Amino acid sequence: MTIRRTASIGFALLAWLVIAAHADAASRGDHQMAAKASPAAPSDAVSRRMVKIALITFNNAVKTGNFTVLRLRTAKRFKASFSAVKLRRRFATFRKRRVDLSPIVSLGVIWDKRPVVDGKDRLHLRGYFRTVPKIVRFDFRYLFQGGAWMLTHIAIRVTDPPTK
Repeated sequence: MTIRRTASIGFALLAWLVIAAHADAASRGDHQMAAKASPAAPSDAVSRRMVKIALITFNNAVKTGNFTVLRLRTAKRFKASFSAVKLRRRFATFRKRRVDLSPIVSLGVIWDKRPVVDGKDRLHLRGYFRTVPKIVRFDFRYLFQGGAWMLTHIAIRVTDPPTK
């Protein structure tokens, strides 16, 4: 079911679903960056690809009910807190409403704020896709682990566009 069709059958607003393995992961030994220089934020193009990969992976998990692949893209602390079954339960609303985020593939990311690495070496990617009639908002945080940016926070919602 597309975003357009979902909206046309009365799909008002999905609750802001937030899953987080909290920010103090670094202080609890979740990565080994303390003695090294902080990782630089990836380029804009790479950040945009990361968002699309996360959303398409999420979309596939919602469609199939199998959150194993999405979970593989997460940091160690996240994996310790959220099994694939727990993720499926957390995102049950998306499955029940048959939300399909695939239209974002052909659209550009619109940043709410530019990608930035914070003081705890977490990459924060937040923005939306201007789908019609609803927009797809995302808020992702990543931690650099094992040579790759791994998800520590996933928040996705489908909502009305902002009023002007």
